[in-house]
Amino acid sequence: MINPKSWTLEVSYVVGADCARDTALMTTAHMSGSSGADGTYQNKGPTITVSKDATTTALAAVPTPMLSGQPVTLTATVVGAAQGNTVEFYDGATKLGEGQINGSGVGTYAWTPTTAGTRSLTAKFPGTAIANTSQSAAQDVQVHAPVTTGTTVSVPGTAVTGAQVTLSASVTPSNAAGTVQFNDNGTAIGSPVTVAAGQASLQHTFSGAGSHSITAEFVGGPGFASSAAAAQSVVVSDPDVTTSLSVEVPVSAITGSSADLTATVNPSNAVGSVQFTDNGAPIGSPVAVVNGVATLSHTFTTPGAHSVGPISLPERASSTLRQLRRV
Repeated sequence: MINPKSWTLEVSYVVGADCARDTALMTTAHMSGSSGADGTYQNKGPTITVSKDATTTALAAVPTPMLSGQPVTLTATVVGAAQGNTVEFYDGATKLGEGQINGSGVGTYAWTPTTAGTRSLTAKFPGTAIANTSQSAAQDVQVHAPVTTGTTVSVPGTAVTGAQVTLSASVTPSNAAGTVQFNDNGTAIGSPVTVAAGQASLQHTFSGAGSHSITAEFVGGPGFASSAAAAQSVVVSDPDVTTSLSVEVPVSAITGSSADLTATVNPSNAVGSVQFTDNGAPIGSPVAVVNGVATLSHTFTTPGAHSVGPISLPERASSTLRQLRRV
């Protein structure tokens, strides 16, 4: 007969994945049978301590070349971490930032070094309540300063609205990779232009008259610093308008009496003035054109035939038509 006071029990435990780690867990025994010792015995079993899960952290090879001012993505893989945990990235003892670990155990961080020099990069998993910390091996990488560039812009001194002109930029050194953005009075003109052999050009048509300040901004590609050109001015004017001009005078006039001399300018919105002449000599001052008409009241002082004509003085004119009348 078995002595109920000297039982030896062998028990197997299945520990839950979410149980506390690195701490003594008290167990409970539940017995059933015909021995008379049936029942549940709270905190009567042995204590069990469950260790934290082991983890390993590896820092992926850092892309090279690394350039100050240029972003680079740091990538780490943590085995044993849970999705949503974080992995931290360090330069020596300085924390650069952290990234969230995805379902594949990978976390990333976009880092932009600000100065040139040697960097010792590591990835660290800080651990959780159920997972131990781990750290990658260090990677020593060299951060290089980008090549200094210079940019100049070349533009025509004058231009006409509606007519295409060429805006050019030169970038040094000639092997610089990147794009140039042209600007007119601070506003971008078109899309960035790719630099080839140190040159970039843009065909542009100005839509408004006036002084235009043109700049060129070089945005450097990998290995090249950005630079900007000093502004250059373009004076843009509206194109000349072709006009025609006719004059009306009385068939006869009397010396000492005023007569109206009238010039008609086409188109009627032409801006300018008309200088009347008598036998080629100017009569009075130029008369402003209003709604296509300029009129001068003139008093002839001598009898005889007078050849009266207008000389067109518009602000924008390329041709005139002179008609003469005898007075």
